Amino acid sequence: MSLQKKIPIIHYLDPSSCGLPNGWIVEERHRISPKTSKRSDKYYYEPETRKKFRSLKAALEHLERKKKDDVKKLQELPNSKSKTKKMRIESSNFANAPKKDDVEEQTMEVTYLDGTLVQSTTESSASQDIISPHLSVTGKKGKGKTVLASPLCIIEDKLLAYVFSELDSSETLVDYDQDHGMRSDFNTLLPHNWVVDTIINLVAYQLNTREKEYKGQRMTRSYLPTIFAQQMLGTNANVNKALEIYTSRYFSTLENTSKIFIPLNDFGHWFLCVINLPQEEVYILDSLPTKRRKKERVDMVTSIISALCLTNLAKYNVQRFPISRPNWVPTQDNGWDCGLYVIRFMQMLDTTPPVSKSSLVVDNSDEFRRKLVIDLVLDDNNKVKQYILNQLNKKP
Repeated sequence: MSLQKKIPIIHYLDPSSCGLPNGWIVEERHRISPKTSKRSDKYYYEPETRKKFRSLKAALEHLERKKKDDVKKLQELPNSKSKTKKMRIESSNFANAPKKDDVEEQTMEVTYLDGTLVQSTTESSASQDIISPHLSVTGKKGKGKTVLASPLCIIEDKLLAYVFSELDSSETLVDYDQDHGMRSDFNTLLPHNWVVDTIINLVAYQLNTREKEYKGQRMTRSYLPTIFAQQMLGTNANVNKALEIYTSRYFSTLENTSKIFIPLNDFGHWFLCVINLPQEEVYILDSLPTKRRKKERVDMVTSIISALCLTNLAKYNVQRFPISRPNWVPTQDNGWDCGLYVIRFMQMLDTTPPVSKSSLVVDNSDEFRRKLVIDLVLDDNNKVKQYILNQLNKKP
């Protein structure tokens, strides 16, 4: 079976290794042309605006100019107006939040692999009032109220201070045998940061481990790591090698599997593909859909489904499953929480759609990030958990 057009394999690097602040996206794209297959290109994305830089020099020069502009603005700001009266966004820092004309209508759009298109539309325009991400908001947009974070116990408070400290950025904080999370990875869970693939993979491992407890009691779910989609969208050699690895691990027995979760990344934006075997559907769960990249994201999912036809999934005729963009998927109100929404979808999507939209919303981004840190580091399957607890007990 011929596969769809291949997309270069993408790796995401630690921005601190390039001298960039946390939150910046450093993308390394490996070329697929046989003549240049050993070469790669690096691109640098500013977290607030998603502005793309083709060289590190250009990115660093942009940061320097921005720093000077910020100092100049502060100097020009009158003292009488120094206090903010409203927490509405008035700064270019949040220019990448979804605008009304860039957010799709919330639709149930079904695309079949043979090209057939079925569409029913439920209009749901984005709010023009975007609440500052410095506040945690619930209720209707623009009329929310501040939500206080749940109180932390002493050990959790000390843990967060330890994780987000200035200690060795390469220290392993989570060890799941095959998956590891370093301090530099966990630093992306600080507020207003783009979450790296390592965090999503740790959550996927955690969820897969918990699913084993229900084996034989109910239909279970499989959560694939982010590298799976990258390899499926790579060269044919990478696809065949990856299929050998993942078939034995995830697709050997599918009789009692209800859903397969596959996280994908499109130029720094995380979204989720869910294969619902009992319902014979494929969902694209995208917390920040745009008209500009809609077709490309569907094409990515289509390529993965085509590759999966070479596994045990072939007997389910997954290539005939409709690809749906459900109208029950919430939209994020900033440009950096896409990874959190993918994690939220994986954690909460345990019922047959339609799902309650409110149950999938990340109401308090900062608290959600803190909870992820605590859940992962204090997980009983974390091999360095006791070591870290010993370190915390040494501190006053």
